[in-house]
Amino acid sequence: MVFCLTIKKLKKLNLTLSFNLNSSQEKIHDFYQTKGNWEKIIKNIKKSREIDFEISSPLTKKNYKETKKFVAFCKELGAKRIRFVPLLINKKRRGKFYQIKRYIILKKILKILKV
Repeated sequence: MVFCLTIKKLKKLNLTLSFNLNSSQEKIHDFYQTKGNWEKIIKNIKKSREIDFEISSPLTKKNYKETKKFVAFCKELGAKRIRFVPLLINKKRRGKFYQIKRYIILKKILKILKV
């Protein structure tokens, strides 16, 4: 209910809402976020279709290969813009290091998208 009221206010102010989504796949998104977060975001995105919104996604070692699928998923949801944020993660999570270099990941993304 509160979210719906906020959407109405944003529409009056002609503002754009931004959602952070790590993947089109719930399992990958929830790996980086709290379990169940993906479902909540998708639900709120669907409530936001009457205003302009964008989807922002950090690029990680786990999600960069699905970039093309992710773009199609975001368009299907009605996103006006999609932003990719290359991350340099250098911390241990679940016993493994997840570190990616920005120039390498961007080069791979462009190849996947055939740009």
